Amino acid sequence: MIRTDLRADPMFPKVVRRDVIVLLCLKAAALTLIYFLFIAPATKPEPQASAMAAHLIGG
Repeated sequence: MIRTDLRADPMFPKVVRRDVIVLLCLKAAALTLIYFLFIAPATKPEPQASAMAAHLIGG
C-alpha cells in the first residue's frame, strides 16, 4: 500500500524536507539567473544578412 501522509514519515523528517525544498529553490533561482545572463534571446546578436549569405554560400 502506498502511503500518502508524509508528515508522520520518520524517514523524511521536517528538517530534511525543508532543506531539500530550500536547495531546490536555490537551484531553480541559479538556473534562471544563468539563463537570463547567458542564454536569453536578448543577449544573442542579430544575424546580419551579408554575413549569413557569406557563411551559407561560402563566398
